[in-house]
Formats: sequence, C-alpha cells, structure tokens
Amino acid sequence: MNKKAIGLLLVLGLTATLAACGGGTTDTGTESPEASPESPAESPASPSPSP
Repeated sequence: MNKKAIGLLLVLGLTATLAACGGGTTDTGTESPEASPESPAESPASPSPSP
C-alpha cells in the first residue's frame, strides 16, 4: 500500500508540473520587424513579361 501511495504522489506531482509548464504558445507581439513578411516595396510589382 505504501508503494502505491508514493507512486500516486509522484504521478500527481509530474502531472501538475506538466500542466503548469505545458509550453502553451502565447503571441505577445514581440516579433522583430526583420521577421515580418516582405513589404510591397521589396517585392516586384508585376511579373516580367516573357518574349
């Protein structure tokens, strides 16, 4: 009985740890401007015509 109780406590402790530090992604808006998509000035206005 004692081993079962210790095992149960270990499982509950690990479960609580994983639930608290689950690594959920949160978007805080700290993205740098370099990581943003290309601005329209950098992309070509239209594809070049083929002859």
